[in-house]
Amino acid sequence: MKKIILVFISLMFTMCLVACGEKNKCTVNFFSDGKSDIKISEDMQEKIKSKYVSEYLLKYNENASIDEVHIDKFYGVYNNAYVLIMSNDYVEYRTAITYEVILTYRFQYSNSNKIKVFYEDSFYSLTSAYLNKILSDEDIREIYKKFIK
Repeated sequence: MKKIILVFISLMFTMCLVACGEKNKCTVNFFSDGKSDIKISEDMQEKIKSKYVSEYLLKYNENASIDEVHIDKFYGVYNNAYVLIMSNDYVEYRTAITYEVILTYRFQYSNSNKIKVFYEDSFYSLTSAYLNKILSDEDIREIYKKFIK
């Protein structure tokens, strides 16, 4: 009986190690509105990550690459603007409750890493994308519905 338990524990440990080794594969959380699944093409992921590296990471490491950038959440495409939360292997985000209020919607975050909007080869905060009319009132409402899920 002890051998069976030991084999089982060893097998579980091995599975955990293998799963951890798969981190570099590109996985993107996507949301379903019940009508269609929203995904980002591989080409667009590469474009977004490349811009992220040049805009945010090169100041930390001149050898930074897109392999060190992660799309953690993807909320959809609105008027050709990609709405997402991203992270990287260099920055540890400050743990503190932060928020953005747009219209009557309060986007509350558990750290300083907030939603980014990628539009025409530039990044915007959610607030600035709204104020620059990249996102409409309806877009903000739809994003908020997905955000609070």
